[in-house]
Amino acid sequence: MPPPNATLPNSPGDDDPERMAAEILARAETKIRRTVRALLGPLLRPYVDSIDVVQSIQVALIQGLSSEQFRLHDPDKFIALATELARRKVADHWRTTRRQRQLLETH
Repeated sequence: MPPPNATLPNSPGDDDPERMAAEILARAETKIRRTVRALLGPLLRPYVDSIDVVQSIQVALIQGLSSEQFRLHDPDKFIALATELARRKVADHWRTTRRQRQLLETH
């Protein structure tokens, strides 16, 4: 987790929001990956690689910060946003997997 005095992208004086986001994401990657693995659980883990989900979250965060869709200045809020994105992405994978299984069962 980033230190309490860490600044986030889009803070006054930051020259490269993407670089700053990448640095903070690198520090938080382990926590995000653990969260994703826990959310996937043993049933979905064989079908979805947690690293792929983490990379998808990283891309979404960097794009959101670059486009100023996300304007966060607190590392805890940044991690909370990453965790919420993880929940949503894993839920999407669950829905997709369930839909695919239902299609296979009907054919």
